[in-house]
Amino acid sequence: MRRIARRKKTLVKLSVITLVMGGLFVYSLIKNVEMLKEIMAMAISAFVSTILAIYMTKEDILENDYAEKKDDFGILTFEDGYKDVFTNKDSQMYLKSMDWENFFAQAKAEKKLYFVGISFYSFFDNIEIRNILYKLCIENKYDIYIILANPFDREIARVNQVEEKSEENELQQRILRTYKFFENDLKNDKNKNAKDKLHIWFSVTIPTALIIKSGKYMIVTPYMLENPERTPTLIIEDSKSQSFYEKYDNYLKVIEKHHYTYEQLRKSISTDEFFTQSYTSLSQEFYADIERSKYVAIIGLSQGRMLRTLGSCYRRLLKKGVKIDIILTDPDGESTKMCARRSSSNRNDIEGDIIVHKEAINRLIDMKKDGELSIYVSDFMYPYTMYAFNCKDGVTEETKMYIWQTVLFEASDKRPGFVCEGEEDQERMESYFRQFRELRDNCDLTHEVIKKYDTEKKGDNKKGFMFGKKK
Repeated sequence: MRRIARRKKTLVKLSVITLVMGGLFVYSLIKNVEMLKEIMAMAISAFVSTILAIYMTKEDILENDYAEKKDDFGILTFEDGYKDVFTNKDSQMYLKSMDWENFFAQAKAEKKLYFVGISFYSFFDNIEIRNILYKLCIENKYDIYIILANPFDREIARVNQVEEKSEENELQQRILRTYKFFENDLKNDKNKNAKDKLHIWFSVTIPTALIIKSGKYMIVTPYMLENPERTPTLIIEDSKSQSFYEKYDNYLKVIEKHHYTYEQLRKSISTDEFFTQSYTSLSQEFYADIERSKYVAIIGLSQGRMLRTLGSCYRRLLKKGVKIDIILTDPDGESTKMCARRSSSNRNDIEGDIIVHKEAINRLIDMKKDGELSIYVSDFMYPYTMYAFNCKDGVTEETKMYIWQTVLFEASDKRPGFVCEGEEDQERMESYFRQFRELRDNCDLTHEVIKKYDTEKKGDNKKGFMFGKKK
């Protein structure tokens, strides 16, 4: 750059001299001095040529300086987002890869791949990508390191808020779902041999960039409070000392050294981080799970709210052949009155609450024509609401349960909710399943409802109601 500065000063001096000579040339024209005219014309021509040559040299120097910096920093090219890397011919040429599988093969010497980012949800949602990784682990003996943000870090909640996600815990859930992709896949016999080679960790600090490293190449997308699929992306390679590659590689080493495993995370989370499921604003995770379910078991106090929210979902499931078993409080028992008394509202209209409860059961009875729906009532005030999926004959690898605790004198949106799934929660899920089965099959206070309640009459609430077989 000093060369450019010197040439800039020279250009200024030459320009001044040229202007002076131009003045003399004009003077010679006016005075008609032939010799002076010829001398000035030649001098001006020489100076103009010199100025042009210096200017063009300056542009070459700038271009060369930029190219040298790119080489020094190891920058190959830029893209609009990391997912568009292989749609561009330049990137394909620089990375010597036509797709992700070719790119991952660049690490065949060290047999290590690194993925560092906040969630990688949309990337690993692609089963083909995951299958490529399993194949590399099993057949090529790769070690693969996937390092995500700590989903329970308070900074994640702030990022979620700043990015205006549609769901309160959306970013946290995306991180956890990414982990669950692999956890569920590795239960499959064809993938289980990849388990010891696939490392999924959580960073002690929130990642500042999405990084994919394969061999001497890296794809780097700095986080800008926007989807990294639309954020400027650097394609870099290992080059000289102090290159971007070396700096990011050092960052990876620190991240690799300081991390949490999933088991460590579960041992050190606050109640806010554990109770992630809202009762009044159901998560996208819940909707996805219930739609995929092959069997649904429900324990609830009245479920009027849930029925309004999920009524159409129940019908779809029933029409697909999914069996649904629901156990509710007995509207004619003491339990329903207790539920009304512990509520945050309508404590002076218990009779009205009972009618609302009966109307909800009647709507459920209308759904019986759509499929296999069994409705039970029992005179218990349940300490929780449970939605359990895929546990018709017992807890399996596919079982997942959503539990919301009952609260006293508070609104429904204050009910703490959490999820049970996977090997870590196996014992807990079996406990909940035993409670459900005991309540449904072996409790003298439980009855199956086969006829609608009469919601018009006051007083004798049992009129118009018929029990099925006593359990």
